[in-house]
Amino acid sequence: MRNGDFTVNLVERRLIITGKRRRPTETESTAYHQLEIQYGEFRTEVLLPWAVDRAGISASYEDGFLKIVLPRREQSHNIRVVDVGADEDE
Repeated sequence: MRNGDFTVNLVERRLIITGKRRRPTETESTAYHQLEIQYGEFRTEVLLPWAVDRAGISASYEDGFLKIVLPRREQSHNIRVVDVGADEDE
């Protein structure tokens, strides 16, 4: 696969990777590799356990590996205290 063969999307906390693996031509290497898919379109979704800092997202494809960096978003440590009092009618 090549760099342009992938689309990486982040929807809320869901990472979606789609792409299309081209059918190998006769001139390409015929070495055997075990692959999840041989050719055609694919879609993979991963639910992330934390919120992501969208400004720090990066993706690269090198030597057959897609690397996606999803930095964790800083959590707000503001604590909101809500007063739960008795009804004033009582």
